[in-house]
Amino acid sequence: PIAKLLITSIIVGIPFLLVIIIGDMGSAMVWIPMALCVLLNAKTPLRYILLITLLGLAILPVIYYAVLPKVSTRGTERISVYLDLLQGKKVDIQNEGYAAHRVGLVVGKAGWRGVGSKAEVKDGSLHARGYVPMKTAHNDYIFAVFAEEQGFRGVVILLFAYLFLLLSLLFIAFFTKDEFGRLVIVGFVSVLIAHIFENIGMCINLMPITGIPLPFMSYSGTFTVICMTMVGVCQSIWLERFERPNS
Repeated sequence: PIAKLLITSIIVGIPFLLVIIIGDMGSAMVWIPMALCVLLNAKTPLRYILLITLLGLAILPVIYYAVLPKVSTRGTERISVYLDLLQGKKVDIQNEGYAAHRVGLVVGKAGWRGVGSKAEVKDGSLHARGYVPMKTAHNDYIFAVFAEEQGFRGVVILLFAYLFLLLSLLFIAFFTKDEFGRLVIVGFVSVLIAHIFENIGMCINLMPITGIPLPFMSYSGTFTVICMTMVGVCQSIWLERFERPNS
């Protein structure tokens, strides 16, 4: 198990560090839940996983105070704003707290029906008034735009659609006889869950703001292709779930 953990750490650590170097801390963090979910599914002893978790928690202060400021000053600022909001401290909503405050307002005022698709200022759309940052409204903050336009009912339908997709993938993982295929699906599901949770969470002030897209919703060409590829691979595993008879 120790050798397997070391190999897994290298496989996960290299892309994790490369993504951090380019300053995308949000995308790098996705590797952590994926690795843990795959290790759990691979029947790794819990004591090893617990040790890894404790070591990760121990180095968090080093990452936050020493590594993150050198990689992304904006990331440090966003986490500080998030922690201040959790503690009820005063935050300057005209500067560093601008996005977190206004995006939260957009989602909170949507109501049951929303304001409708492509609503304008006269329809009461805060997005049309510029409350959602225009440069990232189609990508990072797409959930806030969708929630305001379609309201609570639209959000419920969207969440149930995600739930149906994730349960379908887990259904495939449960019935496949290929252990490697099962691990691949578990990794894909954890990636999707991490993106969904983080993107929606940052729009409702449940998580700090990070530049992470929402699967199949954000206008993100590369990530959309990756999501479609993951689902396609899972479908292929489902088609090949039975052992082929010897010819």
